[in-house]
Amino acid sequence: MYAHCFRSGHIELSELPDIEGGICIGEGTKDELTRKLDGRARMSWNDTWLVPGVPEAETGDAALDATIRFKTRMDEPLPEAG
Repeated sequence: MYAHCFRSGHIELSELPDIEGGICIGEGTKDELTRKLDGRARMSWNDTWLVPGVPEAETGDAALDATIRFKTRMDEPLPEAG
């Protein structure tokens, strides 16, 4: 599975590695991506994940910077359950 971010900040899970208009921010099993997003993404009013900082970004460059920072966090392993 893949997680993609759109300019709105919305995150979508897909079986496709590339989606038009989206930037791939994570790859893994659906369970792994869901656990990472639950702990790292922001929840919108309608219960969809958002990349923090993207919806508020005033420019495309600022949105891209926020997306890159978030992708770096998504690339980090989940903490060990303890």
